[in-house]
Amino acid sequence: MMNLPVDLDEVARLMADDRQVNQCFLDLDAGAIVLVSTDVLVRTQNGYPLDDLPEWQQREGALCREVLSEPSRYFSIIRVTDDAVLGMMRAFLKEVDKKQAERMLRAALEQDEPIDEFRRQLQSLPWLRVKFFHYEEKARREWAEGWLASLGAALKHQEMAALCQDKEKNPAADDSAEYPLGAQ
Repeated sequence: MMNLPVDLDEVARLMADDRQVNQCFLDLDAGAIVLVSTDVLVRTQNGYPLDDLPEWQQREGALCREVLSEPSRYFSIIRVTDDAVLGMMRAFLKEVDKKQAERMLRAALEQDEPIDEFRRQLQSLPWLRVKFFHYEEKARREWAEGWLASLGAALKHQEMAALCQDKEKNPAADDSAEYPLGAQ
């Protein structure tokens, strides 16, 4: 198990971003997120020359070759499925205490584009929209934590939380103790 300084919120955002046009990878050696354009990645995978591309894309090609040559180091950040998002939205309905609002949102989930329609309906319910955004943020973090755990990565923020709890219990703890950052 590795200790990685992973930006959990960024991983969660990328997992939930269905508009992302880049390919996103997690570098398990550094905990860094690596973004490469899909076009350059596909050209590199297929062995097409990159000479006709601008210099910055040629440099990106070198990064793509590195990502492709070390599959045990770079893991493609998965995208959350629409089914998972719909499940989260259905679970949120249990948190809605006004029946009319719940009926509106439940009906939205029966439309042709349920995710978009659910979000449109939330626009007319500002008091509930805020509550949903907090609920969604928590779900995204849980998805990201689950995915990272499946990679065998121990999150630095979890260790930091434990360290903070220890300091609360023992305020006289030595502040100069070196914190193990793991692989960087």
